[in-house]
Amino acid sequence: MAKTRWPPRASHGLGLFMLLVVVLLLADTVSAKALVATDGQTGDPDYSCGPNKPCAIGCCGQNNVCGMGPDYCSAANCINSCDAKSECDPAGWGPQYAASEKCPLNVRSSLHSSELQ
Repeated sequence: MAKTRWPPRASHGLGLFMLLVVVLLLADTVSAKALVATDGQTGDPDYSCGPNKPCAIGCCGQNNVCGMGPDYCSAANCINSCDAKSECDPAGWGPQYAASEKCPLNVRSSLHSSELQ
């Protein structure tokens, strides 16, 4: 009867461990690339817009970028999708740019972080 070496040789255990690490890293990479936006777009969302290309979310500003608030949605600045409103109004834009004055989590927004303190 042949004797089985216990514990198994370290080289076998190390090889199996390395294989497991590689498999887990590959699985994580594949799952990250498989993320799909609600509109079926993969990768980073497209925030570009133009006179003939409306925004999926927000108003199309003169800089051909989608955004919210008066910088993007005012009559002077908007070139497409001009009726979009933010869900709430953390920046104090007013009812013409936001659907609700209060945000669900009482979130505040500012161009200058020092104003949040």
